[in-house]
Amino acid sequence: MPSYEFPSLTVTTTRETTVVAARGELDNAVAERLQDCLTREIRLRPRALVVDLSQVDFCSAGIIRVLLDAHDHGRVDGVPFAVISARRAVQRPISALGLDHLMPLHADLAAAEDWLTVSTPYLSPSPAG
Repeated sequence: MPSYEFPSLTVTTTRETTVVAARGELDNAVAERLQDCLTREIRLRPRALVVDLSQVDFCSAGIIRVLLDAHDHGRVDGVPFAVISARRAVQRPISALGLDHLMPLHADLAAAEDWLTVSTPYLSPSPAG
């Protein structure tokens, strides 16, 4: 499973999913790096892209904008997109802005992958074993 790290960001790829995991405080100083990372991953056209924000303590409006842009670019490029977070720092701004319907949050990777499989039927489930 290849992976590489940026400050606050880790990218892990599998046959089915690319996961960009962020940790710590995601403020406007991190927004450009996150945007560059997500843009690069979408251009690689993974079968699905999941952004894991389960370890995020702060999420600025600029980060929400980056997520929305990535969601839109993924849709245009045919890359299914999901976000993981049960943290208030992420849930609250998304809910307050009424973005829940555009970018639903999932509790963990398994829930995100299940949702992606249902919402994008061309994704095949991972083989058992």
